[in-house]
Amino acid sequence: AMDLNYLKKDTDGFYMGENASELVFVGALINAGYNEIDVKLMSDIDLDGITWTPMGSSSLPFRGTFDGQFHRIKNLVLSRPTKTRTAFFAYVGESTIKNLIMDKSCYFEGSTKTAAFVGACQGPGTLTIERCGNEAEVVGNTASNGNNAAFVTCNADNFFLDIRYCWNTGTIRGGNENGIFSGWFNNTGQLVGCWNTGTITEYEINQDGTGKSLGRGLDAYKMVRSYDLNEENM
Repeated sequence: AMDLNYLKKDTDGFYMGENASELVFVGALINAGYNEIDVKLMSDIDLDGITWTPMGSSSLPFRGTFDGQFHRIKNLVLSRPTKTRTAFFAYVGESTIKNLIMDKSCYFEGSTKTAAFVGACQGPGTLTIERCGNEAEVVGNTASNGNNAAFVTCNADNFFLDIRYCWNTGTIRGGNENGIFSGWFNNTGQLVGCWNTGTITEYEINQDGTGKSLGRGLDAYKMVRSYDLNEENM
C-alpha cells in the first residue's frame, strides 16, 4: 500500500508537490488507482534524469484538479517513438488542469496521439484546461491517425474540451492530422482567448486555402478570440 501521508495537504485538501520526487509520487499515486485527487505544485519541478510514466490509464483516468500555480515543469523528456498517448497525462476523465507551463526544455515524442499535456479523454465529461502554456516540442512518428497537439490529442469520447486562456510557442511536427490545441476536437468544446506563435506541420487546409492550425474538428465560431500568430501556419 502507498503511504498517503508522504505528501502534505493544504486546507483545501490538495496534495502539495514541492520537488521532483514528490511529483513522481503523485504520478505513482494516480497510476495505482488513487486517481481522484487534487494536486498543487509549490515550485518549479525539474525532472532532469527522471523516467516519467504518463499519469492515468484507460481504466483509471485522472479525475481531479491539477493546479500548477504558474510553475514550470522542466526537463521532462518523453521519448517513446513506438507508443501512443505519450503526454504528461496519458488519460484524463472529468478534470481541470490549470496554471501550468511546460518549459522549452521538455520534449514529447510518440507514434501517434502525442501531446505535452493530455494523451486521451476518457468520457463522458468535461476537461477544462485554463491558463496553461506549452513551450515544448511535440513529435509524432506515424503517418496516419496522428492527432498530435500541444494540449489534447484526439477527443474520441465526445468530451467537452474547454480550453481557455492558453498559449503555445512550441513546435508540433510529424505524423498527420495535427492541431495546436487539439488534433481532433470532435466539434465538442471551445477555445477562448488562446494564442499560438509556434510552428505546426501536417495540419488540415480549408478549401479557401487557410489552415485549421489551432485545432481539427472545431467550428470557427467556437474559437473565441483565439489566434494563430505564426504566418508560416497560414
